[in-house]
This record gives sequence, structure tokens and C-alpha cells, in this order.
Amino acid sequence: MFRYNPEEAGAFEGDIILPPRTRGVGEKLKAARWTNGIVPYMMKPGDFNAGQEAVIVQAMRRLEQSVAINNKLCVQFRPKIATDKHFITIKDGAGCTSSVGQNWHSVKELTLGSGCIHEGTIMHELLHTLGFWHEQSRPDRDNYVTVQYANVQKGLEHAFNKYTTTVDTLGTPYDYQSLLHYGTDYFTSNGKPTLVPKDPLAVIGQRNNLSSIDIQEVRLYYQCIGSSGK
Repeated sequence: MFRYNPEEAGAFEGDIILPPRTRGVGEKLKAARWTNGIVPYMMKPGDFNAGQEAVIVQAMRRLEQSVAINNKLCVQFRPKIATDKHFITIKDGAGCTSSVGQNWHSVKELTLGSGCIHEGTIMHELLHTLGFWHEQSRPDRDNYVTVQYANVQKGLEHAFNKYTTTVDTLGTPYDYQSLLHYGTDYFTSNGKPTLVPKDPLAVIGQRNNLSSIDIQEVRLYYQCIGSSGK
């Protein structure tokens, strides 16, 4: 029996609610960016207790502060108001999943089911909400990791697709430490590794904090800094 990973329990690539088109790391379409970096949200009534709601909000605050520059917010999560056309509904459900970006769905959802109410896991899903895809989807990923398809669950090989034309890597290097990187045994069929770093010292799949490159990418994507990093 293998460990249960709630990020593998959802839709496309385990935790992504698939839009009706192709994919990227930082989604190229400008419409995927939330207007002014503001993400309105609504927690589905009755789905979470007060303690769980507090963890979700704390994860939002941690992400906001992680990417803030001199205490000025780059992105912001706030409760929706009546005039918000786009917002994310946060609800209980199967696994940990999120829509990607602002523009894809008329209904945008972030699902946090059993095993998902942890700040790092929630921040991972919130990065999807902001418009980001998994790190190993990058077009240059084969220079850094090897996918062991023989160990991947049959029918889930697409979870390890890489993308080119819809990808914007924002000029940043490959990031083993990304909060959006799979671990070594995601979607394993036999307990053996499915994703092996080419750097023998690299550790992948952490769910604790945004990496320094994650932070840079959010700032670049939401144009809080220029391409020079300033």
C-alpha cells in the first residue's frame, strides 16, 4: 500500500482543474492574471470549521507577505464583494485542487479536502489560483529531471507532460525547491520513483515555503518588478 497524497486525488495533473485549452508554467495569456493582483474569494458556507478557515487565511497572508516588496503587497486575497465579476470559491471536496488563473472558468474553485488543510499545501494551490502550473511542466525539464514512465500509474502519464508554446518561464532557472514541484513518487504505480532529479543532491516536492524563485516568478508575473529583478 502506498501513501495517500491528496494532491493526486483531483483532476488534471492531480490538483489542477483543467481549463479548455493548453497549459504552461506561468500561463502566457495576460487574462490569466488577476486584475491588479487581487484575488477575491468566498469560502463555501458550512464546509470548514473556524480553525480550518483560520489556517486557510493564514496561508493567504503568508503568500502575500512572501512576495510583498518593502511591505507593499504584490498580490492580495480578500473576501469577495457584490461587484466582483471573478472570484474563487474555496470548498471541501476530493483532494486538493485549484483552477488556474482568473480567466479560465466562469466558476473558479479551490478544493481543500481531507489532508489539505496545511499552510504549505494551501499555498501550493493558491499559486495555481494565481496562474502557475507545475514546475516540471517547463520545456527544459528534461535537463533537470527524468520521468520514469514505467513506474507511473497507467492512464496518468499526462500528469508528466511538458509544454512549450503556452509556457512563460519568466526568464527564471529551473527550480528544484519550488513549492510547485512534484515529489519523487507522485502517481507511482509500484512505490518506485516516477521523477528523478539529475542533480543527486536535489530534493523535490517540498510543501513548506515558497522558494526564492517562486517569489521572483510571482513578482514578475504580476509586474511588481521588472525582468532585471528590480
